[in-house]
Amino acid sequence: MKKSTWKERFSKFILAVFVVGIIFSCSNIEQVQAASKKGTYYYGTVLNRTKGGKKYGSWQPGTKKVKYTSKSITFYGSFMKSNKASLKFNKKNFVKYGKKTFKLTSKTKYYWTDEYGRIPAKKYEALKCCKKLNGLMVTLKVTNGKVVSLTFYS
Repeated sequence: MKKSTWKERFSKFILAVFVVGIIFSCSNIEQVQAASKKGTYYYGTVLNRTKGGKKYGSWQPGTKKVKYTSKSITFYGSFMKSNKASLKFNKKNFVKYGKKTFKLTSKTKYYWTDEYGRIPAKKYEALKCCKKLNGLMVTLKVTNGKVVSLTFYS
């Protein structure tokens, strides 16, 4: 049996690193695109500086950072996710902390809420508010991977 040379071992090592890199890259893409499954889902998070998790017997989602462009918004946080507008704060609906990107379209609607209901907001005001991490709860209605509406609750 022929001994392998250092060049052959090095080539195998590089190939192994390449394969592991692809596996990690694909798993990260899966997580980011988790919001793009078909159907309508509601995602809720609190715009604050915590990762979120079990606290005082309930599951509290939280967002540490938000980035946005004209076409997408990315949250670095945890969420509640449901196929119903009434989000239940429990372990079953809890989506652990990670990077989640949602598509924004020209049809996306933005709202504030008060005791009388929802009030339309301008896109730039809503996106700037997300970035401030001010403790507001935000709910995203997402259909087929696109944000239909983004609503703030105080």
